[in-house]
Amino acid sequence: MIKNANPKVSIICLTYNHEKYIKNALDSFLMQKVNFNMEIIIHDDSSTDKTIDIIKEYQKSNPNIIKAIIQKENQRSIGGNVFANAYNVAQGKYIAYCEGDDYWMDDKKIAIQVEFLENNPDYVITYSDCEPVFEEAIMPRSINATARDLSPEELIQSPSIHSLSVCFRRVIEIPKELGFVEYGDLFLWSLLGSHGAGKYLNSFAKSRYRVHNNGVHSNKSVERKYEMLILTFALMLRYYRRIGDNESATKFRKKIIIETLKFNLKKIKFIYKIVTLIKSINFK
Repeated sequence: MIKNANPKVSIICLTYNHEKYIKNALDSFLMQKVNFNMEIIIHDDSSTDKTIDIIKEYQKSNPNIIKAIIQKENQRSIGGNVFANAYNVAQGKYIAYCEGDDYWMDDKKIAIQVEFLENNPDYVITYSDCEPVFEEAIMPRSINATARDLSPEELIQSPSIHSLSVCFRRVIEIPKELGFVEYGDLFLWSLLGSHGAGKYLNSFAKSRYRVHNNGVHSNKSVERKYEMLILTFALMLRYYRRIGDNESATKFRKKIIIETLKFNLKKIKFIYKIVTLIKSINFK
């Protein structure tokens, strides 16, 4: 990997209490074989284990590549936008993303994705498959996500894409609504849809998504996951209404109705909770 002066790619890695896993993630970034400059922006949300010590160790060994953002107070707990904190300091033409408990398997992953984006200006994002692992063993199940190309219109509707597999153009500004959503990746894909199409690539080894009890998503109940999804769609509806995109707003209103009917547990009380929350947030 080449040092981060004028980087073409910024790798964003968000961490919190990932001491068991962060070395795998960082090593998989540093092994990338590219002929352009890259930077690694790692944002730690005030970990209470040894994650910060490990980050500082890697930064000391790779001072021209790794930029560390170490929070003294947990940003998620006070409504901070951890992704925006990292994205807003990125300098690369392209953004790759992987959380600190996941990792890549192919040293040509970034090179392949960047080459495609450089040669295909109508596409804004590339993505691929992943394998779920538990204690380094591949799990005998798949994680449903898009495995085909997507039109801009389909991207706007926030399809499921493996976030650890993506590489996309740094063309969006982060709206304040994104700081309050539970599934920020769905919001990102939607924002990117205004700038181009999505390309599914299967020409490199699958990245690995770690399943463990401390995961942001994997340890949540089905009921909680529905709550998180509906809240995300509600804030996206609020965003599209705010910018005057009534067509997209209408589609997200329909998504909320559909998911709420699936949820079907305390739904009236939950919808009231969402409406109250959104009204209380100042997005100006």
